[in-house]
Amino acid sequence: MIAELKRDRPEALEPVLKEAAEKYPGLGGLDSVRQDLDRYIEIRAEARAGKPGRLLPLMVKARFATPLFQEHFRALAASGQLPPADLVQKYEAATQAWKDGHTDASLAALRQMASGPWAAAVAMEGERRQAVITQFAALQQSRAASDYAEQLLAFRLTLDPEEDVHFARATQADLDQQKDKVLARAQDAMNQARVLWQDYRNQSAIEASQRSETAISSPFRASARRLSEASSSSQQAMQMYAQLGAAAPEEFVTIHGEIKAEAQQQRSDLRELRNVLAPELLKSKLALLGDTSDDAR
Repeated sequence: MIAELKRDRPEALEPVLKEAAEKYPGLGGLDSVRQDLDRYIEIRAEARAGKPGRLLPLMVKARFATPLFQEHFRALAASGQLPPADLVQKYEAATQAWKDGHTDASLAALRQMASGPWAAAVAMEGERRQAVITQFAALQQSRAASDYAEQLLAFRLTLDPEEDVHFARATQADLDQQKDKVLARAQDAMNQARVLWQDYRNQSAIEASQRSETAISSPFRASARRLSEASSSSQQAMQMYAQLGAAAPEEFVTIHGEIKAEAQQQRSDLRELRNVLAPELLKSKLALLGDTSDDAR
């Protein structure tokens, strides 16, 4: 494990941890290591992607239980690939103001931070928050519209579940009043996911030979599309239930779990081919599966 991190290949640890979990199901601490690995890979990918809009929020939440990952996270920060601690602290304060509903103060704080090498990341988040304010104001003007339930749900689904809690609270009462319509939408989305999932399993599950192809074949593209769309519809349905604070039917939870597990497995199996497939080809195949991270770098 240490060797792979020193080689800057943390993704290579995923199959190692998976094998360890299968061989030693009672081994303690593996869940923490897996969580640390996922968090480290995500931060590292965002740092290298050239689009740091998500990096600062990730930095605020960056906590590692494993000493090895703590060490490599500090090394990543010392190399200049991550924003400095004082900037993260200022961003965290601006975010807390945002969560508390002090939106003007939050935007003003972000504007004061928008200089230096991380100005693009700060400005991007400022633009996002301004867009939330604008969308919320437009929503308030549409309360009498016949499609208000759809507009409300669309707005809620764009909110960051951790950062945009003020706007979630501000619209919760209206969402509760639209509960029946939202539940119907969730059921429709899950039914669509179920059909796509059945088609994928019965007709076109992605095989190892398709993953290793040196081009994107039509069968791979079609199968990846079904799996990606099933995953998207399933996730949307579960988000709707979560928005309402309602428990999804057990059947839906099972289907969602199956789709999620297959999508994660396919992405993991593809990433194991990074030394076989050309980087751009790997990136394209991952993108077809709905993977927008920078794993192919």
